Amino acid sequence: MTIEDVSYQDGTQKMFEQFLTQGSLEGDYVLRHKDGSPVPVRYHAFVFPDGCKAARWDPINDWRNLYFAALLEVDPIKLQDRIEVALAAIQRQMSTDQAELSAPPAGADKHKQPAADNRAIHDALSALKALQRNAK
Repeated sequence: MTIEDVSYQDGTQKMFEQFLTQGSLEGDYVLRHKDGSPVPVRYHAFVFPDGCKAARWDPINDWRNLYFAALLEVDPIKLQDRIEVALAAIQRQMSTDQAELSAPPAGADKHKQPAADNRAIHDALSALKALQRNAK
């Protein structure tokens, strides 16, 4: 598979060219899970002295960090990417929450998800969509 096959976003060719020019690249990105859902990752890609290319990808599990990073971004070019990554993280969290509610662990209260967490997710989603509209 290529990066285009597992990428959730467009523009990978441009990023790859930038990576080759600079010799390294790092940041946040969204990959596509095999089930098609978005997976936000923090990556660090680099080129060894012998020309071998390598990268490390770590899943970002806390949507709040990505949400706040988008709110604080002042560079309009980076803002769109941060919004996309934050939206993907929130979508993933909502999917996880939904799965946990429909199949809770043994002995868990099926309706126990705190309303404050649910409200925070929906507020963040609304704020990001408004920010995205205003940034265009």
